[in-house]
Amino acid sequence: MDFNLPINLIYYGPPGTGKTFKLNELKATHFTDKGVSQTSEEALRERVSGFHFWRVLGAVLATAKTPLSVSQIVEHPIVKARINPANKTNPKNLAWGELQSYANDESTQLIEKYRRSIQLFQKDQDSKWSIAEDKKSEIVNILDPDLLELAKNPTVQPKADGKSKTRYNFITFHQKYSYEDFIEGIKPVLKNDEPEDLPGDLQFELKKGIFYNSCIEALNLAGYQSFEECKKDSPDNRAAKFKNASENPKLCFALFIDEINRANISAVFGELITLLESDKRIGAKHEMWVTLPGSGKKFGIPSNLYLVGTMNTADRSIALVDIALRRRFEFQGLYPDNEKGVGEWWGPILLNLNQAIYAQKKNPDFFIGHAFFIDKEESEKTSIFNHKIIPLLMEYFQNNLEKVQTILKAAEIVTEDLSIQNNFQLIAK
Repeated sequence: MDFNLPINLIYYGPPGTGKTFKLNELKATHFTDKGVSQTSEEALRERVSGFHFWRVLGAVLATAKTPLSVSQIVEHPIVKARINPANKTNPKNLAWGELQSYANDESTQLIEKYRRSIQLFQKDQDSKWSIAEDKKSEIVNILDPDLLELAKNPTVQPKADGKSKTRYNFITFHQKYSYEDFIEGIKPVLKNDEPEDLPGDLQFELKKGIFYNSCIEALNLAGYQSFEECKKDSPDNRAAKFKNASENPKLCFALFIDEINRANISAVFGELITLLESDKRIGAKHEMWVTLPGSGKKFGIPSNLYLVGTMNTADRSIALVDIALRRRFEFQGLYPDNEKGVGEWWGPILLNLNQAIYAQKKNPDFFIGHAFFIDKEESEKTSIFNHKIIPLLMEYFQNNLEKVQTILKAAEIVTEDLSIQNNFQLIAK
């Protein structure tokens, strides 16, 4: 893949130097397909995604000429389109559970607290399903007419609307972010999604996180629907498919992580740190798989998944990247772009400001970035300093007024006299 982007990359630097801007730029230039057309399958998936699963099942049974088995139901195009490929539960189990929840009393042994108020489905002696007799006359009122029509004719014309299609996910880390959020974990869910139902019961499900789902997206682009399918394929086929995907910009996916060091990243990545290296990705020479502790399923990181993060170097209160993870990422520093200040009112101010900071800190990680001034008028200078620059400098120097005054003086920023009238606060004139 020739867009000069490392497979694992972190942009680092002080605040206001364009790290998040760089992520947004990469989203647009590398991982957004402009003017793409939807396939028939994608258009159908989009059409049915807004309907509850039980309604989709109802539409299939309402338009069927004879009762259907669960195996027949899950083969219907709109059911296949409605099931999220990231969901690892067997489609038959998903459909069976939903049918039981909405079945009449004679067709299920499910205890009452797990049943829905509407008894739409019935099961015959051959374990085949249909619409309950007392509901057939009102099925049009229960189900959306458009969905019923879609069940009769599931062929959706491809779209050529010129919209953009993205191939990335975005997340901002925080101090409470965990492995369970990132990969997979047990999460509470309220088993109640219909307004006519009574309040549901709190239950727990194994939920997939944004990293797991990003890996699934990358797998799909390489030609696999699941990790199970990928693992069963031969090593040679895997290598060929991922080589093709990695060399084709349209078949690569990215996960962007802003403020990556705000979380405990060793804990967030867990055992997956080992898999991040390019030669240990799926399809690579030394590919590695792990067994996830939650689901017990095999898991690997696709070779066509890019990880790009940002890291603020000025905030020492947050975690630094540990050596194990640092070795697996490439780091690119982003510091104030002084070229952008040439000919601008703020150019000399920024140079003098950062020169004075370096004289005190001996470290460019505490510089002030050009983003504080970009596209700002000179009339906004006082506001910028009072509301952004001075508070940041006070934090850098632990509220040492003398040092902050020295830096502002070097940048030729005039401040009001310190007095009880202004509560001895530094205020730019």
